[in-house]
Amino acid sequence: MDIAKIIVSSVAIGIVGGVMTFFSFPVVIIAGFIIGIGIILNNQLNHLDNEMGLSTDLKNKIRDAIIEQQKMSEWDYQHLAPFSKPLHERGF
Repeated sequence: MDIAKIIVSSVAIGIVGGVMTFFSFPVVIIAGFIIGIGIILNNQLNHLDNEMGLSTDLKNKIRDAIIEQQKMSEWDYQHLAPFSKPLHERGF
């Protein structure tokens, strides 16, 4: 989720910075606006993430997926012949 927040804020900051550069604003003003917008946007995205619990859900889903992958690997190890194709050749 943190990567998604970074991408959203980067695009928004890039657009604002590009528009301000296009209209020839002074560099100091552009830098100030970019820093200010970045702080505000990141605080809002963190608040939204905390309200919806997206990061927690994502961590739980990844943990569940890892557990399921381990179960599949154990089953393969117990039930497949020793010279069967490895997992990566069977699409796993």
